[in-house]
Amino acid sequence: MYKWDRRYREAGPETRKVFLLIGSIFIIIGAIMLIVGIVMMNNTKKKTKACTGEAKATVVRLDEAHTEDSEGYSKTTYAPVVEYSVGGETYTGMSPVHTSPCKYTVGQTVIVHYDPADPSVMIIEGDNGSKFLSIFFMAVGGFFAAMGLLFEIAGIKNWRYSYQ
Repeated sequence: MYKWDRRYREAGPETRKVFLLIGSIFIIIGAIMLIVGIVMMNNTKKKTKACTGEAKATVVRLDEAHTEDSEGYSKTTYAPVVEYSVGGETYTGMSPVHTSPCKYTVGQTVIVHYDPADPSVMIIEGDNGSKFLSIFFMAVGGFFAAMGLLFEIAGIKNWRYSYQ
C-alpha cells in the first residue's frame, strides 16, 4: 500500500466535506468565467461580422481611466476615442478596452470597420483587446473548473477510502 493511500484512510469525513466544498466553489467560479468568456467572444464575433464598412478615422483624444489598489498605488490606462465620417455624417467611437501604455496618439490616423446598418457601431482595426479579454476569461474559467474537478475527485476518493 502506498503512503498516499494511507493518508486518505486516516483522513476523516470532514476532509471529504472540505474537498467537495472547495471543488464545488471552484467549479461554479470556473463555469461563470467560462460563460462570460464565451458570451464576450460571441459578441465580438457578431460585431466583427456586422462591421463590414471601412473608413479612415482620427484619434481625437485618449480616454483615461484611473485605478488605485488597496496599497495606494495608482495606474492610468487609456482608450482611443476616434472620429470618422460615413455618408457625410460624423461619428465618434471609443475602444472598449483601456490599456497601458496606449498604442495610439492623438492625431493618429487609424482604420475603423463600422456596421453599415448602424455606423455608430465600430471596431478599430488591429484593436484585439476584447478578443484577448474573452480568451483570458475562458482560460481562467477552464483552469478553475479543472481544479474544482480535481478537488471533487479527491473528496470522492477520500470518502471511498475512509469507509472501506
